Amino acid sequence: MKINSPKDQKLPEAKEIAYKEGFYSGVMIYGEFKGMPVQEAKPLVRKQLLDSGLAFNYGEPDGVVTSV
Repeated sequence: MKINSPKDQKLPEAKEIAYKEGFYSGVMIYGEFKGMPVQEAKPLVRKQLLDSGLAFNYGEPDGVVTSV
C-alpha cells in the first residue's frame, strides 16, 4: 500500500487488513499452542490466562461513565 507516514490516510485500512490476515491465516509460533492456527488458539489462550489468574474479563462501557 506504499504507506510512508504514520499520518497516511491508508493506514487504518492497512491495519485492518493486517489484523484480519493474522487472525484468519496466522499460525502460533511460540508457546504451548505453537503450530495451531491463531483462530483456534485464541480462545484457548484466553481460557488459560483467565484460569491461571493472569488475566480478567474486561468490557468496554457502552456509554458515558460518570463518577459520583
